[in-house]
Amino acid sequence: MQRKLVEREMTSGGPSRRPVNKQSRRSVTVNAAESPLSWLHARGHIDDRLFDAGERLRSDYEKAQLSPRMTMSWSPVRIKGG
Repeated sequence: MQRKLVEREMTSGGPSRRPVNKQSRRSVTVNAAESPLSWLHARGHIDDRLFDAGERLRSDYEKAQLSPRMTMSWSPVRIKGG
């Protein structure tokens, strides 16, 4: 797997796509080659509008924690009773 590590400015919504400038408070290192969408976008298979929509969908999916659990859920279960 190819790794393309770049440093990005950290914002309240997550890492931005802009490179880090001198005024940024926090930065993170991200793998730019991580997303299949970025691969398609870089090669001209999808335009900016589709890429942005796909990244927003991925972000919402991750924030909502919709992926399957890998371990036991220890969340309390509500039991109706008296």
